[in-house]
Amino acid sequence: MASRFARVTVSVATTVGICLGYNSLMKIDLQSNEYHFPLRSPWDYNWDRRSVESSVKPMRSNSLREKERYERDVMEYQPRAVRNIFLVRHGSYLQNTTKLLDSNGVAQAELAGKHLSSLNLPINSIVWSTKPRATQTGQIISKYFKNVSTRGCMLLEEGHPETPPEPKTEEEWEPSPSSRFIDGARLEAAFRKYFHRAEPSQTEDSWDILCCHGNIIRYFVLRSLQLPIDAHLNIEAYNAGITWIKIHHNGIVTLESFGDTGFLPYHLITLYGRHCEGHQL
Repeated sequence: MASRFARVTVSVATTVGICLGYNSLMKIDLQSNEYHFPLRSPWDYNWDRRSVESSVKPMRSNSLREKERYERDVMEYQPRAVRNIFLVRHGSYLQNTTKLLDSNGVAQAELAGKHLSSLNLPINSIVWSTKPRATQTGQIISKYFKNVSTRGCMLLEEGHPETPPEPKTEEEWEPSPSSRFIDGARLEAAFRKYFHRAEPSQTEDSWDILCCHGNIIRYFVLRSLQLPIDAHLNIEAYNAGITWIKIHHNGIVTLESFGDTGFLPYHLITLYGRHCEGHQL
């Protein structure tokens, strides 16, 4: 499957997402001019609270019967399938009250739908943010998939993580602490709803598409990789870029691709609706 998936941005974006996640913790030895990064904390295998150990009834005694019961429960609960999630950022949109896609945004969404369809994957569902630009993007993509469940979800609407970015943003507009507090809870609720390992009853790998926003996608990526959330503005998300996250049966999460735009012609590669002139792609 991976060989059919364009990965123009994967190596650079993955490296940026991982390395810059430690920007606020990095220390520089001025004498040797070396960079020192702290060691990562051990991986939390129970990040979704669905590990086998936390999901089966613990042993009440050391009796042989109880041990056999516990081992049987562990075998029955063991997840075996892999969950694949495609995160698609909405296309370029009009800067007016409608916030609908502009002509470039429509073209980007069409090409994203064609590209995802060309992978010939058994897509299970397509869910989009209820913001107009993301809804329109999701609806255009859904045209290329027959008999696939589709719906809108308010949890996927644009917002800002509760943790402020580091380094600090230089934008004139900065969300208030109360706004971050409210949005942050919603972003975390969305993460817990859509990001988790497969249920034991799932026997085949699954593929789902979420059409949403740049801040949401960055939050999901850092959160799923257990990296510092304050690095979210160190990662750029291009319009209609496709991010692929894989959740393995044992709780390990891998970022297969971030913000892939390899299926778009150069003139349709935009960031915040502006053509990326001068960007090295």
